[in-house]
Amino acid sequence: SASASASASASASASASKAANAGAGVGRPPNGWPGPNNTGPGSTKLSNYSGSCTITANNTVIEAKTVNCMLNIKATGVVIRKSKVNGPVHTDDAGKYSVTIEDSEVDGGRSAIAAVAYMNVTVVRSNIHGGQASVNCVLNCTIRDSWLHGQYMPPGADWHLDAFLMNGGKNATLTRNTLDCQNVDSGCSAAVGL
Repeated sequence: SASASASASASASASASKAANAGAGVGRPPNGWPGPNNTGPGSTKLSNYSGSCTITANNTVIEAKTVNCMLNIKATGVVIRKSKVNGPVHTDDAGKYSVTIEDSEVDGGRSAIAAVAYMNVTVVRSNIHGGQASVNCVLNCTIRDSWLHGQYMPPGADWHLDAFLMNGGKNATLTRNTLDCQNVDSGCSAAVGL
């Protein structure tokens, strides 16, 4: 089943992580497990993004930008690189579009939606936080060398919080990540919800 294969992949990835992170190999975050010092744009000088918050041009690249809106991805091959997005990043849930987020930070803010979602999503060496879930995957997601943490729940609410959420989705690969489901007031559902 999809859930079993995702679970096996997540378990295998977690087991391999210590060995993989013993040295800072090519394409891996330095200094061990992904966290605040080895994910996101780092010291990259960012300038303000002035483009549309709905991306409709295929192969759009947003690089070294501070984006102050939710990005709705309605194109294929979109890349967000070495940037900080102050708002969620979502593709549709019909499988038409795709996005890669690398060496970036996405702050999903105080919303009842995921910081990053739904289909054909790749996240590499990135800091993903805020929102009800860090990443909500419906289909075809690869999360690698990233830090998923800091989900949001309003006081008195009873939302289900997750670092990575699938809810029966398919084709997810989680490799060498720090998946931290945390909420100081109410706890969380799971670091990985399949």
